Amino acid sequence: MLITRSLRLCVLKTPSFILTPSKTVCSKVPFCSMMANEEMTTEMEGLSTKFNLITEGKATIIQPESVFYNPVQEFNRDITIAVISEFATDHIQHVKELRQKKAKAAGEIGEADGTDLDAPLEAGKHHPHGMKILEGLAASGLRSMRFGHEIPGVQKIICNDFDKQAAEIIAKNITRNGLSELVEASCADASMLMYQNRFGFDVVDLDPYGTAAPFLDSAVKSVREGGLLCITCTDAATLCGNTPEKCFTMYGSLPLRSKFCHEMAMRIILRCLESHAARHSRYIVPLISLSIDFYFRIFVKVYSGQKKAKFSATHTGMVYQCSGCGAFKTQNLAEATPAKGDNFKFSATKGPPVAEKCEHCGSRHQMGGPLYLGPLHDKDFIHRVIGRVVSEGEGFRTGKRLEGMLSTAQEELDTPLYYEADGLYQTDIMRAWVNQLELKPKRNVPGTAGFKILSEKPSVEVDFTEHPGAIPKSRSQNLIRWQEKEADKNNSEADKDKNSDSENVS
Repeated sequence: MLITRSLRLCVLKTPSFILTPSKTVCSKVPFCSMMANEEMTTEMEGLSTKFNLITEGKATIIQPESVFYNPVQEFNRDITIAVISEFATDHIQHVKELRQKKAKAAGEIGEADGTDLDAPLEAGKHHPHGMKILEGLAASGLRSMRFGHEIPGVQKIICNDFDKQAAEIIAKNITRNGLSELVEASCADASMLMYQNRFGFDVVDLDPYGTAAPFLDSAVKSVREGGLLCITCTDAATLCGNTPEKCFTMYGSLPLRSKFCHEMAMRIILRCLESHAARHSRYIVPLISLSIDFYFRIFVKVYSGQKKAKFSATHTGMVYQCSGCGAFKTQNLAEATPAKGDNFKFSATKGPPVAEKCEHCGSRHQMGGPLYLGPLHDKDFIHRVIGRVVSEGEGFRTGKRLEGMLSTAQEELDTPLYYEADGLYQTDIMRAWVNQLELKPKRNVPGTAGFKILSEKPSVEVDFTEHPGAIPKSRSQNLIRWQEKEADKNNSEADKDKNSDSENVS
């Protein structure tokens, strides 16, 4: 049982609920409780739906019983708050540069007005030059309420949903959270709202149920120069190759069923996003790209510039993967050759980079893509976000996992796709390793991919001594990457207490 501060105990009594003034007790699912029908009738006059009361972070909202609250998605909201909070620093710098540019053009010296942009940013307070944030698919508005309470440097948050009742509930939740100065309820089609506000937002957050593909074109037009776009896609089965034809209709790419399918899925989303941006002479710079549980979460900055938008073809490409041993190669669609001045000449890449049959095992290749082949992360930005998460301490309930996943992303090699060690062992690609062993005949059957591979001697000499960098910091420190069960959290805290007691005794 979990005790929280801000709710009151609800005791079941047929056919309604009775409130007992005391500490709130919630079972199993943290920070979730049912509110009494009598209070709901007063607060939601005109709406006959029954409601739950949800508390997460610093926000408390009412939510229809029919709407599913998933506590696992708290990580999604936590990382978004951490990223946007860090982006707020970039935003204020952007405002400073615009004011300096404006003052220089007008021949003025100093700032355009007396606002002190160097003052510390505070969460929950209106900032006259702060960020304008759009949550396009808000449902009951939990995410926006948390934004209002927890993100510093905010001017306005537009909390939008197409459903009229959802918009009414959002308005009630704004009042309940005392955020009328920061958050504004909106009832509109998300795409139309973004199309009508070209360059109108500093941050756009889209967290749909399923694919975000229908919203990407309007999204890349709605963020200002250097603005932040936060995208969730929960259609992992489609993006990972279960229905490649559906993925092609939604994203314009064919995925492969492979060990690297989750990274390929992120690169397909980024390619789709960049292709929409390029149509409007814009381009993207990925900040963080993560595969989390059952969904993908992408954070990118969007800039304008026809010249740089042309380079999108140079980091878009195809992947060729052997259907036997799994070896793969990628190929960019175009290459840029320096020309006169600072210009470039673009031409199609010559290929393919593979023969008709795999050079290692003789099997045929599968071709997937197109996909984004550029960097997935800005590691300096990740470092800043990790610092913010650590400094917040208990501010994020999923803080330990945030630190673990971001640290892992920061340690990743900045190259497209990857091999898994067990996949290499399954097909015995590591000739040099096997060359040191006495291979049993039953493990080396003629006609298999492994037999073909091992029939050739290794062309390089390999030292199998463990490299000092083989164990990354995130692993040596046992940083958390997966969603913790409540029991595991309690055990972890108990272990920390024991260790602390032991240290005090010693």
